[in-house]
Amino acid sequence: VNSIYKSYGDRVAFVFRHFPLNGHPNARSAAAASEAAAKQGYFWEMADTLYSNRASWVDETGSSRTEQYVELFAGIAPNGNIEQFRTDMNDEMIAKHISFDYDLGRNVSDVSATPSFYVNGKNVYIMDAKSQDELKQLVEDELNAALKESGMETGPAKTSLTK
Repeated sequence: VNSIYKSYGDRVAFVFRHFPLNGHPNARSAAAASEAAAKQGYFWEMADTLYSNRASWVDETGSSRTEQYVELFAGIAPNGNIEQFRTDMNDEMIAKHISFDYDLGRNVSDVSATPSFYVNGKNVYIMDAKSQDELKQLVEDELNAALKESGMETGPAKTSLTK
């Protein structure tokens, strides 16, 4: 995803939606942890950290799970407010946001697995990809088709990312 983002820059909008699977007991709390981090400007860092450190929290429960999230947050946000992060993980508005994303995925986009990728509302079937390069190509093919349809240039070589 980061590679695709760098290739296409501001010609596409990347939107992250939560879809906590019901069979995953910590999916909703992990989503809440990423949103709590977002309130302090660390959404992507926390989301990446949660995915790459899944083994540290996936089987935890209660306060030990919370402490794992806090430890991960502290690692990515050295100036972050830990107590605010703890409070925000239980924020009702965050819970509503996650439920909205889930309902949108289930009722509008017919999401059935995570991760899922959509380009202009069209599902890119990533299960067809056997490698990261194939995944990138599937997504880029859809992006190029959508950009061509809109009259914008296609191809990652024709853009640069500035931040």
